[in-house]
Amino acid sequence: MFDHESLPTRFAHAALLVALLSAPGAASVAAQQQFPSGTEGSSFAITNVRVFDGTSVHERWTVLIKDGRIAATGHRVVFPKATPVVDGTGRTLFPGLIDAHTHAFDRQTLVAALNYGVTTELDQFTSAAFAATMRSEQAAGDVTDRADLFSAGTFATAPGGHGTQFGMAIPTIAEPADAAGFVAARKTEGSDWLKIIWEDGSTYDMTVASLNAESVGALIRAAEDNGLLSVVHVSTMAQALGAAEMGATGIVHAPHDRMPEATDGATLTAAGIFMAPTLTVIRSIATGKEGAIQLGDERLAAVANSTLRTTVQASFPVREKTRRAYDFAKELTRQMVAAGGMIVAGTDSPNPGTAHGMSMHRELELLVDAGLTPLAALQAATANPASVFGLDDRGRIASGARADLVLVEGDPTSDITDTRNLVAIWRNGAAVSVEGARALVAEQQAAAGRAVPVPGPISDFDDGALGSRFGMGWAPSTDEIMGGSSTVELIPEQGALTVRGEVRAGATSWAGAMFFPGAAPMSPADVSAGSGIRFKVRGEGPGLTVMLFAENLGQAPAYAGRSLSAEWTTVEIRFTEFQRVDPQGLTAIFIGVAGELGSFSMQIDDVEIY
Repeated sequence: MFDHESLPTRFAHAALLVALLSAPGAASVAAQQQFPSGTEGSSFAITNVRVFDGTSVHERWTVLIKDGRIAATGHRVVFPKATPVVDGTGRTLFPGLIDAHTHAFDRQTLVAALNYGVTTELDQFTSAAFAATMRSEQAAGDVTDRADLFSAGTFATAPGGHGTQFGMAIPTIAEPADAAGFVAARKTEGSDWLKIIWEDGSTYDMTVASLNAESVGALIRAAEDNGLLSVVHVSTMAQALGAAEMGATGIVHAPHDRMPEATDGATLTAAGIFMAPTLTVIRSIATGKEGAIQLGDERLAAVANSTLRTTVQASFPVREKTRRAYDFAKELTRQMVAAGGMIVAGTDSPNPGTAHGMSMHRELELLVDAGLTPLAALQAATANPASVFGLDDRGRIASGARADLVLVEGDPTSDITDTRNLVAIWRNGAAVSVEGARALVAEQQAAAGRAVPVPGPISDFDDGALGSRFGMGWAPSTDEIMGGSSTVELIPEQGALTVRGEVRAGATSWAGAMFFPGAAPMSPADVSAGSGIRFKVRGEGPGLTVMLFAENLGQAPAYAGRSLSAEWTTVEIRFTEFQRVDPQGLTAIFIGVAGELGSFSMQIDDVEIY
């Protein structure tokens, strides 16, 4: 989705992701024998259950899971008496949900999605290195602790175009002649399809450099020549119609610059193009109220860890020109449904007003609001994206398919919001504890309300540990989470913290120490009683970078720079020096090196809020 404001630093898009570390409340939870698993060498059955199999509904079916796959389905499934059984009476079983438009930059994002029953994410832009790592794991065996990831990797955009504002070093194309080489490079890189950015900012009353129609057409043809699907980011109806005419496979985002003409939906459908409307993020653009709506449903809030709450509560600035964006997108979706067009569900998480996993349930609700039946909305999140993207082993409940399954109370084929009544989730036959995930989030929320003793010391490291007087303590942070190769080690020694590492070239580059002031990574803490941060530092290497993360900043940290000296120096930075940071909701403090390449070694001591 189009970002309406410039980010204050070229590391801003990635910087929030620095904090997405493995930590309590961020991980999927072992089943603890709450529900049986059908992983290698074992099996179980779900009986008397309503089954939505990806296309249709069957009452009082039995589904047998064995070795991580669906072994049999129907009314007369035979299995040994010793097989564990889950009673599905009054419940509905459906395939694991497939989110067809996300941006996943780290493993914990995929773990969070799984806790909501999203078992596959189709990523529309991430680090090629990260995507390669996820594909490698998936190829090596059946992943059970996170959602699978398939990705476009690096998208195609113009020099200075949408997507370059994050400061990540990405290749661009300037003219149609560049298309063939660009697409060939993406295929070599491992991209599962090609994502094309056709965005000039006009929908948002802005002007942004954009690919021209000729370049878009050349990219679509080059994708076809390389055996890749082509999906086009659009925001205007003219772009959507143009992409369809040029033979694109699909458009991501329903155009929302004007009310569609009566025939526009039929024209797109006749061209055979699919659409991922991303209604949740478009409604967020139009109203700025999506976070409150989603967290207002306790069924969604109960599994929302602190990181998800940060993104879903963020908001786009509501502009006069975008106030009807949702109405326009909704109408085009209705038209395409009426014409028999292909709709796939995607959230564009983690843009403001969205969150991985959580927002898929909201997207299903809005698809129904736009004219889909509950059954068709479920198809849009299961069989439809599986078919479009060639994922033949998922999106359906059928013999031989992966046992990616979601069990809920009620009947979402009648009331789509019943997808939120999560009872059990299985990933490749392995059970994920829904109750365990809820318990961890409840613990986070309870801890987040505890008072933070500020002003006052954070850490003096005299005990030779990475602990702190409040909060979660310190953790290493590098660009490895974005596919980078920078390194860092944190060594409490001689009454100080040694931070030693190397910042290496990459799309984004950083290394340092991260402190979480809240009860969990990226949970907020109110430090507004203090005036700023103060610490002692000495060291050698590039200049020092200090970044603050806060709820009100969304994905963009505030930052300040200082020089390093071989002698101990006291650094004192008032909160007011960090642009727009609201200390009432501080979520993390980073001390290290960002952007300046080379080896470094520093010691920090006596860190405090003063």
